[in-house]
Amino acid sequence: MKKINYQGKSYDCKDQESVLDTLIRHGAKSMHACKKGLCHTCLLRSPSQEVPGIAQLGLRPSLIELGYFRACQCLPTASMTVEPPRDGDLLSRALVFRKEVVAPNVIRLLLDPATQMYYHSGQFINIKGGDGTLRSYSLASVPYDDYCLEIHVRLVPNGRVSQWIFNELKEGDVVEFQGPLGGCYYFTGEPDDNMLMIASNTGLGTLLGIARDALKSEHKGEIHLYHGCHDPQELYMTDALRSLAEEYANFHFIQCASGENIPPHITAGRIPDIAFYHHKNLEGWRVYLAGNPSMVYEAEKSAEKFGANPVHIHTDPFEDLN
Repeated sequence: MKKINYQGKSYDCKDQESVLDTLIRHGAKSMHACKKGLCHTCLLRSPSQEVPGIAQLGLRPSLIELGYFRACQCLPTASMTVEPPRDGDLLSRALVFRKEVVAPNVIRLLLDPATQMYYHSGQFINIKGGDGTLRSYSLASVPYDDYCLEIHVRLVPNGRVSQWIFNELKEGDVVEFQGPLGGCYYFTGEPDDNMLMIASNTGLGTLLGIARDALKSEHKGEIHLYHGCHDPQELYMTDALRSLAEEYANFHFIQCASGENIPPHITAGRIPDIAFYHHKNLEGWRVYLAGNPSMVYEAEKSAEKFGANPVHIHTDPFEDLN
């Protein structure tokens, strides 16, 4: 049987069991969150052994050279010796420049990184909370237009990092983060393609950044952004969306709410239903989906049903983790 050697102990690894699942099954402490290969919170390193290539997809070349891999996606082919990540390899620092409440359950954070960082709007960073927990937040800023990194944080009941950000983090504090990470961002080279964007809750941060990046890159195709929540009071960044629509004739947005007492300027209903009611032919379109995982997966299937090429559907599902 294969063995996972970790922090001085050896653990049996079952067939088709990931390194992370092996460690969890034996009660070993190892950082993790989504367990789907999306957040990169579970990174470990095996500097002296070959790692299955799939476990290193999406990592920076410098991290691959150091032997890092996504533990939740690594199915060992032989016994492995693995090590915890080194903070110096993964973490950067940033000053909290501004902390702004933009909805009853949403905070907009502007972070001034200690060193210049190259990223794409819509990628995400992992913020290290007060207890060391990592959580992922997408970048709503545009690298060549905004000085600070911008993230939108939704308050999650019992959420370790979101509660810490809401209740303890202050302007002037320093935070540590990992990234940038992720492949949901604007792709240049096809400026005439129409774009459909559907965001629930703080998925707006992902898509607002991508939309701004596209427009400032002189994208010519039509961009339709739908933002939805249950409670209309949770809709936010309305002024920013309106300003984009006024500045760019090819940008359009609709705000949706599925709860009760919906005001006249908000479209009542579920956001996927509303978006696909207006867009039933997506052949040749690019589709961006972000927010609640069930919404993202439902909308992904609908987009394919209405003709979108799966290659041109980009998703960023948010997991509400404690």
